[in-house]
Amino acid sequence: MKINEFIEKVNEVAYAECNHGTIFIYSRKVPVTQMRDWFLCLDPQEQNFHYGYDWESIDLTPGDLFKLVDLIQKFRLTPVNERFPEREFYLVVGRNDYGKEIYLTKIDGPIKIATTLNKDCLSTWNEKELKELENTFPNLAPAIKEMKKEAKEDE
Repeated sequence: MKINEFIEKVNEVAYAECNHGTIFIYSRKVPVTQMRDWFLCLDPQEQNFHYGYDWESIDLTPGDLFKLVDLIQKFRLTPVNERFPEREFYLVVGRNDYGKEIYLTKIDGPIKIATTLNKDCLSTWNEKELKELENTFPNLAPAIKEMKKEAKEDE
């Protein structure tokens, strides 16, 4: 289970947020705008979790608490490296005469490729697709590592 998926499901029964790489789980009793203490804390990079000290503020029903414990167990069973969102990349093959980046893009899958300047036509590549591209075009393998530019969500 990915971190975002875990937080989304926890928010159905309690309130969870990821802050500085740590997931904090709060009760719903205290409004988000007020100061409150978490009662469970999880580090997505570890298998275990820490108990908070504000158990008195929990307003979860027994059913919701069981759902929460079940979600935590499913999250704990997810290998650590699978919890994080998969990184995606653009492949920049160079620049044109005007200094604009030229991107390698997919046409009907990662095997048929073309170049583009048009940001609306950009393709993102995940690690699996890049490995497939390297296997299909072994001469490109060293260059692919140099062409990778991380795709940001705000771009």
